[in-house]
Amino acid sequence: MKLPHDELKEFQRILQEIYTNRERSELSANIPANVDDANIAAERLQQEITDAKLLLISVISELKQELPRIFSEVVAKPNFLIIVESIDPKSKSDDIMKQVKGGIDVVELGFGINHIKKAKNQNVVIGCESEGDRNTLQDRLKRTTDNLTVYRPVIKKPALASYGSCLRHDK
Repeated sequence: MKLPHDELKEFQRILQEIYTNRERSELSANIPANVDDANIAAERLQQEITDAKLLLISVISELKQELPRIFSEVVAKPNFLIIVESIDPKSKSDDIMKQVKGGIDVVELGFGINHIKKAKNQNVVIGCESEGDRNTLQDRLKRTTDNLTVYRPVIKKPALASYGSCLRHDK
């Protein structure tokens, strides 16, 4: 003898099976009849996915532009360095700076220089805004000045040795 509760569960199971069979029959109506139609549908779906990805990328890039930047991003300037030194050991950094400023018209060339600094051993360090600007400046300095040597600095990894740096946490 079935209890009303058991009959209700059986009725729910039968209803679920009917809905599942109806969904399967509707699903089969959407299945393409041949392989060519399936390929066309797959290509359309792939194009929709690609369009959605491109839209998402553009929205993300717009949102990134609207976000406030951190202080270090705002202040940071790209640093493409050139070191200029004189062949003559008697010339000073001031003389080298005058030769560089007098020999090249930066406004005429149309590129930016971030800074010009004196360095030790009668050297001058010039920081450019981009790699192309650095290459152009380096070529122009090599052609226009005879007594100056122009080269890129070698960037070394910092040497760090730490001995006995274990920290003790005594209570």
